[in-house]
Amino acid sequence: MRAWPHGTIDDDIALAATHGSHLSAQDATANEAGLDYRVAMASDATGRTYT
Repeated sequence: MRAWPHGTIDDDIALAATHGSHLSAQDATANEAGLDYRVAMASDATGRTYT
């Protein structure tokens, strides 16, 4: 199986921060149901959720 370029949820959160999205890793989850994608769900400091 191919390794993801950003392997952990913390890496995903850090990548989002480089694009101006400051999300919390505390309640973040990842869904890898697809063969060629991963979806991360997290919220910011105000509680707004992002996918």
